[in-house]
Amino acid sequence: MDSKVLMQIGPLGLVFIITRIIARYIGGWLGGRISGSPTQQSHLFGLALLPQAGVAVGMALVAAQAFPQWQETLVTLSVGTTVFFELIGPPLTGWAIRREAKNR
Repeated sequence: MDSKVLMQIGPLGLVFIITRIIARYIGGWLGGRISGSPTQQSHLFGLALLPQAGVAVGMALVAAQAFPQWQETLVTLSVGTTVFFELIGPPLTGWAIRREAKNR
């Protein structure tokens, strides 16, 4: 991962991070509602799903093979944002679990 490339794709990385958080939040909430989970739990599911490094890196490697001209950008974006999510994901997961335990 090249730090210069990471700085160049900063705005793209920020959009990716925000979009991923929103998508996980909505997906977790929707999945919770479909499964019949209580409303006070459903909004926490997406936050608990944020850390998933292996899937993101694997996706980037497959995409990099399919689009070699974007390889550097794809891998840098994936690894950079994965580091971000692996830093914020576990604390958010812990918060969601503690919050749910408190509500029981």
